[in-house]
Amino acid sequence: MATAKKLPSGNYRVRVYDKSTGKYKAFTAQTKREAERAAAEWLSGHQNVSFPQKATVGQAVRKYIDSKSNVLSISTIRGYEIIYNNAIMVDFVTVFSKDDIRFTMKDGAEIRV
Repeated sequence: MATAKKLPSGNYRVRVYDKSTGKYKAFTAQTKREAERAAAEWLSGHQNVSFPQKATVGQAVRKYIDSKSNVLSISTIRGYEIIYNNAIMVDFVTVFSKDDIRFTMKDGAEIRV
């Protein structure tokens, strides 16, 4: 967990690295404790999503959509739902990453089994 640094304005800022986007997320508050608490709350809600060792692609995509529902826009989630409902995804996979699922969702319009 990163520690808070005092800014020239007198407020405190905590910067946390987001592995999923490759960017830093900043939390600013009037007290050091508030800034660190906000960062800790955000981290607890954005930990890596774990997928089962053996699942269908459809189950993995469903879990991905659910994990991103509070981060992505409503129209993006709606598009993902359309791709999920129109594409038949029943293949079993044993090893896959978030990136594999992300690319599947981006190229979903082209996926037909």
